[in-house]
Amino acid sequence: MNLGNTTGLHAGPPGAVVRRAPADAARARDELEALKLLILAMWRELSALEAAGAARREGTAIDLPLELRRFESDLIRCALIRTAGRQRRAARLLGMSIATLNAKIKRYRIDADEILNHAAALRHRNQQGVRDVE
Repeated sequence: MNLGNTTGLHAGPPGAVVRRAPADAARARDELEALKLLILAMWRELSALEAAGAARREGTAIDLPLELRRFESDLIRCALIRTAGRQRRAARLLGMSIATLNAKIKRYRIDADEILNHAAALRHRNQQGVRDVE
């Protein structure tokens, strides 16, 4: 998954305040939220790897299919939030068809309402931020 320039930072002299257009500010907030979610997913993966290392030292097996399902489920949630719940855009972001995405949403029992509510809250916050800048 290529996030491109997720920081949204613009070059300028050290300590300078760079004023952005309202659309840039909203986009930067969306990208920051997506980055936070990705960091959380990576943190969970690191924790799982740590547990897997402990399991290997103890001689117990790692449930690779379970770990892969969990990771894929997290990626789908992140893509849906990043695209404000728009499944077509999320499917394109993940490099899969909309039918495959829908099948995985059902298989992993991803709560679409929860995702949509979170995405709506993000949009609302972004709209408030745009008004504040204007």
